[in-house]
Amino acid sequence: MKKHRHRKSMVINMKGIAKRFVYGLTAASVTVAAVYCDIPEYIMDKLAATVFASEADSEKITELFSLDGKDVIKSMMLYEVQEKAEPLQAAEVSKQKKEEEIPEVVPDTPAVDISHDKPANSVESSNIIVSNTPKKQFNINELLNRPLEYSETDGYKVLIIHTHTTESYLPNDRSENQAENIVRVGEEFTNVLTKNGIKTLHCKTVHDAPYSKSYINELASIEKILAEHPSIEVVIDVHRDGLYNSKNEKLRPVANINGEEAAQVMLVCGTDASGLPHETWQSCFSFALKIQSNMNKNYPNLARPINLRTERFNTHMTKNSVIFEIGANGNTLKEAVNAAKYAAQSIADVINKK
Repeated sequence: MKKHRHRKSMVINMKGIAKRFVYGLTAASVTVAAVYCDIPEYIMDKLAATVFASEADSEKITELFSLDGKDVIKSMMLYEVQEKAEPLQAAEVSKQKKEEEIPEVVPDTPAVDISHDKPANSVESSNIIVSNTPKKQFNINELLNRPLEYSETDGYKVLIIHTHTTESYLPNDRSENQAENIVRVGEEFTNVLTKNGIKTLHCKTVHDAPYSKSYINELASIEKILAEHPSIEVVIDVHRDGLYNSKNEKLRPVANINGEEAAQVMLVCGTDASGLPHETWQSCFSFALKIQSNMNKNYPNLARPINLRTERFNTHMTKNSVIFEIGANGNTLKEAVNAAKYAAQSIADVINKK
């Protein structure tokens, strides 16, 4: 009898070992898959907890396959929704501030002011200069006084996006680190708009890989996001300009705002002059003129002349789509973030009609 019981115990133990082996093999397989498929971390946590649970709890493996598909998809999205944050404890605030600190970079070029440059084919009125590359017919004052085509509906109202997601500032023209490239500048836009009561979504998807397909990739993202959030009426494409002088040295356009150096900003507006349809270009242009007027009034010398272009640059997707060139490759990230703070406040003022 004892021998029989010993055999039975051996069989039970062998079954347990086999189960552990299967679970362990499953965990290893999913771990490998996670590296290549970017499986959300919480799924891995569930699996690990199951593999190392007691035999009595082994049924929990089924939880792995009963997750809400929407939650999985949401966890893997490449864009983030900026919600109103819960109050943080003092230690957490201190840690957050430390993480958000911008590294100091000493500019290697002197600051220049190009806010009053008058390019060829420029049109000027109401203290606003427009570089009219496509030689379009328009009246600045009429467009300034045109009512903003924007509704007070619920949901997300603004999309911040980047065609050239790896654009960066001194010391590097390009960076994949989103804490130091144009995405960090877009985050400042998002934060300021959110603080002004405007629900904003920030798309951090990399669109410039390859660079030649940047606008194609970006358009796909815009179409997808607008389909998911039809309440969005404003699309802000945040870029960094590249400027050089006659000696091929980088330019560093800077304005002094409230005692701090901010990179100068240029608004770019698309049109239908290339032959591609753009029924809303005048509405978008009117929106840009309103923002430019606000910046000129509240932050003198921050804004460079508006650049009206022949191309449409994906600004045809809403009635209020515009490109922001925040500084140039001679600016520092800190100067760009300062500029974004003031530029975003001007957008908020226009939307909130202040």
